[in-house]
Amino acid sequence: MRDKDEQAGRQQPPEGKLIQDHREARDLSAEECGRRAGMSSRMWRRYERGWRNRDDGRWTRVRMSTETLVTMASIVELPATDLSICRPDAAAELMRKQATDDPTELARLLKKISDVFGEDAFDLALQMMDGLDLPPNTPAFRYHPSGEVNTS
Repeated sequence: MRDKDEQAGRQQPPEGKLIQDHREARDLSAEECGRRAGMSSRMWRRYERGWRNRDDGRWTRVRMSTETLVTMASIVELPATDLSICRPDAAAELMRKQATDDPTELARLLKKISDVFGEDAFDLALQMMDGLDLPPNTPAFRYHPSGEVNTS
């Protein structure tokens, strides 16, 4: 389907490609992912492609809301750092969701953000998490100038 869309001038959005690539790498069907997301497999594929064929035969863009993208990214286990390249808004929300769902994942996310994007991005990530409703057993996170993220 990708080739046919590209030939017609319909570019797949980068976030759709990331979702599709991760879904396929995990050997998940659009049907299964759609079921988990509470949408039809047809809608799931439309979001991945970024296009839909209207009843009149014309093609129109399909845009994902941040909430939909975060849901889809969670289902295919797309890392927030990968998503941040094309949709920083959704990456921040995905990071919040992952941190809330699995607080131990937070340290790995912060370390990866620091490694990939530097200290400024790390500081920004900490600011974004300010006010998160994390469980009481969430470890405290400390950043060391050496680049290490430790929990205590």
